[in-house]
Parts: sequence; structure tokens; C-alpha cells
Amino acid sequence: MGNICSCLQKDIPKYIISVVGLEEDIKNVLVHIVSGFDKEIKLTKFSEYVITFYDIELIIHAHIITPMIKTLIGLHSSVESAVIYSMDADSKESIGAIREYVEESEVRTKNDIVTVLCRGSYLDNPELDTVKQMFTGNIHDHFEFVKFNNEETDIYVKQTFERIYKILVGRIVN
Repeated sequence: MGNICSCLQKDIPKYIISVVGLEEDIKNVLVHIVSGFDKEIKLTKFSEYVITFYDIELIIHAHIITPMIKTLIGLHSSVESAVIYSMDADSKESIGAIREYVEESEVRTKNDIVTVLCRGSYLDNPELDTVKQMFTGNIHDHFEFVKFNNEETDIYVKQTFERIYKILVGRIVN
């Protein structure tokens, strides 16, 4: 039997979502959303994962924050549909990397979906409020700053992708 008729193959919408952070912080997102992701592998400074999420295709760009990668992130920002910043509330290095990146970079300011996922056990850290204010100082159509305990990571990562999905599908319909 031959291949299925190409007229039956429908293109599904494709969207780019960037996940930005230190390597361990990015892995903590990918392991909950990319089927079969091995948390033990070493990530390259830029890696790409394609998943089907309901009826759309998500191309996840994982960007480990380094001075060299900042230019690459800037190149992708015009085509990405959403960006997720992932950080560890218990790590000064993680918080500092996000702060430095946001201070030095142009954070998109309109028609964007921005989520900061902040996991840890010390969620009352005053540094987190500083980071949140850095983002809320910019205008974002859809901004969310999510703080949660380490044990809740799976729930909040999946909720974040659900929220992004609903916004993107709403744009298709409208």
C-alpha cells in the first residue's frame, strides 16, 4: 500500500517558545514537557526540541545564558511566540544570571507572552521581587511571575504551557 494522500496531511500551526536560564534551570522545565528528555545529558548553549502540544507544534529553543548566547537570543526574539525565564530561588547564581540578562538585553515589550518560573524553597527572597519589578517595568501583554516549591515543578511547568497554548490558540481564532 502506498503513502497516504498528501491532501490529507494538514499543516499544524508552529510556534517558537524560548526557555532562558542556567543549564539546570532549563533542564527543570524540559524534563516536564519534552517526552523522554534525559536530565542527565549536558545541554549545548543552544538546543532545540520539537513537541506536539494538543493540535499545535511547539519548537522549544533552550538558551543557556552566556555572554555569547545573548546575540543568538536576540536574533530569535522576533520570531518567538513566548519566552519562559527559568530560575532557582535558592541560587544566587541563577537569580543573578536572569537579572544580568534582563538588564543587558532588550526585553520585548508588546504582543508577547512572558513567564518567569521561579522554583525553590525560599520564595520570600527579596531578590525575587527585584527581578519581578525588572519585568513589570516593561509592558507585556501576557506576563506571569510564578513562584512554587520544588515539589510542584511538574504542575507549574505544565500550567505555564497550557496558558501559553490558550493564548496562542486564541490568536488563531481571532
